[in-house]
Amino acid sequence: MMNLKRFFLFLLLLISVIVFPGVQLKSDVSLPPGVLKLRDVLVDHKGISGDLLEKPIIFLIPGLTYRMNRDFFERKFPNLDFEGSCVTITVNASPLDFGEVLKEKIEDHLGLKDDFQFFVERSYGFPEDLKNFSIRITKISQSRLSVFIKFQGKRISYVTLQLRLVSLRKVVVAARRINYGEIISKEDLEYARVNVFDVTGTYMENLEECVGKKARKMFNEGEVILQEFLEKTPDVVRGQIILAYVEFPGIKVMSLVRSMENGWIGETIAARNLETGRLVYGILEEGPFLRVLEVTR
Repeated sequence: MMNLKRFFLFLLLLISVIVFPGVQLKSDVSLPPGVLKLRDVLVDHKGISGDLLEKPIIFLIPGLTYRMNRDFFERKFPNLDFEGSCVTITVNASPLDFGEVLKEKIEDHLGLKDDFQFFVERSYGFPEDLKNFSIRITKISQSRLSVFIKFQGKRISYVTLQLRLVSLRKVVVAARRINYGEIISKEDLEYARVNVFDVTGTYMENLEECVGKKARKMFNEGEVILQEFLEKTPDVVRGQIILAYVEFPGIKVMSLVRSMENGWIGETIAARNLETGRLVYGILEEGPFLRVLEVTR
């Protein structure tokens, strides 16, 4: 009797976790504006009930591009085992191209130039009439916006969109792990195409401008190199002995001095004359040389 009860408990548990067979998501699809249904994004409809296939998911607004990942569909349909990572949905731009309208609004709101794209990650609301609309944009993060659209047709309706901003550029990244304090060499760096909206800081687009700089943080392999964490190494370091000179009409007097501080070409630094012990001030020049401006007594 006890074994029979255990058998039925096991059977009930098995039935409770049964899901439909794996269903393949399309990777790309072009659709007219209107309600998106499950059948629109599946490669094959076998084994899925008609009610599920006709279930509304979101409303597709004309002229927009939607990218819905598998997690989105799994939350909507927990009993389906989806295969595929993401569905890109391009919506026909008729009767109105909301894509162009939204892009202009984003450019005005964020002061962006015409070198970016965007797509919809989330959508909420089912409008009845797409006429007479107003748009409000709110920045969520560096790369995401919330767009609230109010439609004032026969009945007032609303749609909220979550947009992802994309601008792929070739930027400098770490080819290996670069430790804090290391002097960066050309072999430490490489180029990669990155969505710069995901980058917090000033990314570098010229590899040569990074070479010879000191890393002020650890950069992991593949991490974008940021200008804020690069320090130019000094042309002269404290304690370094260099030639200093002072010019008079028809004569140039030179002597050895010891730098009292780190310095870069074009800057004024202090140094001590090795022969007299006097402190001098001068401008660092290529060489490096110190062109003396003042000598203390």
